[in-house]
Amino acid sequence: KQVVMHLALQQVRDQLVVYRRSAQKKGFAALLLDTVEELKHSAVNPSMLTQTSQALDPGKLQQKSAEVALVFEAYQQILSASYRDRLDDLIVAAQRVAGTGFFGQYEVFFEHFVSFNQPQVRLIEQMLDADLTFVLCLDATDSSMLFDPTRQTLRSLQKLARQHGVALGPIQALPPAIQDRDLAFV
Repeated sequence: KQVVMHLALQQVRDQLVVYRRSAQKKGFAALLLDTVEELKHSAVNPSMLTQTSQALDPGKLQQKSAEVALVFEAYQQILSASYRDRLDDLIVAAQRVAGTGFFGQYEVFFEHFVSFNQPQVRLIEQMLDADLTFVLCLDATDSSMLFDPTRQTLRSLQKLARQHGVALGPIQALPPAIQDRDLAFV
């Protein structure tokens, strides 16, 4: 991936202003690759980033985001010509099954997820016609922040179901699996 990012930087080097010098420095391709991966985890593609940068007030932030979008686009083009990025798999899967009802005949189980990134949520949206079961690790009696990420995931899933008019089944609490005090400590 870093080789592809280096190629992308070389391809657009003459169009860079803010990042012209940085593009030549060791480690910049890796930093930009991390940025692209974060964007992909948020289901942001190059055209979305370009649109967002165009909506910003003129200045450094606008220029930087536009240049990241330019490099991101070049990276995607090079990658898609000969390679495949596993980070794109869920978005591609969601696009391929959209509107097909593919999952309608299946029972799908999600177990022990703390949260879902945007590509995962988009695929889950395509599964809403299936019989879905989510197993989340929560302690209803614990109001500490320990379970906050999982509680937020539960609320997000409930909101997603409401937005798509999907009826929710009951939330079931399972009895504690470990009754032995010594084992519970471990």
